[in-house]
Amino acid sequence: RIGRIVDARDVADAILLTYENHEAEERYICTSQAITARDLVEKLKSLFPNYKYPTK
Repeated sequence: RIGRIVDARDVADAILLTYENHEAEERYICTSQAITARDLVEKLKSLFPNYKYPTK
């Protein structure tokens, strides 16, 4: 199985963006492309099928 590769500079940028945003009180999901909530839920369902997910 091939692991995921990420540039550490991108991770650092993401951390700084959330740190500098005073409204950043929750968890963030970082992605290399725009994703809709529906697509995110579908991806999570495929990775973690035993969890309950919103239907709307």
